[in-house]
Amino acid sequence: MFEAAYEGGFRGNPTDLFDTQANLAAGKGSMLYAIGKIEDDFTDIFGSSPSLSTPGALRADFRKVWKVYNSDKRYPDEVIARIGTYLPAGSPVF
Repeated sequence: MFEAAYEGGFRGNPTDLFDTQANLAAGKGSMLYAIGKIEDDFTDIFGSSPSLSTPGALRADFRKVWKVYNSDKRYPDEVIARIGTYLPAGSPVF
């Protein structure tokens, strides 16, 4: 992630990747680059219009992407479990 941030404009100041209140308020922190990496990995694997026939298919697709993002075998399932603890922020897809 540091390499992506370096190329993206945080050259010489890796502390901009820390998720502090000041960095987040300034549009910095790790989330910007983490989300971009996951989005890029998703489109690299599935293209811009993956088949989203069921919630299970979408979950399986993201499991593959999160495995690319973090090679720890438990990471995708841990992310999916945590997602279930948040309320939806928009309209359901299905």
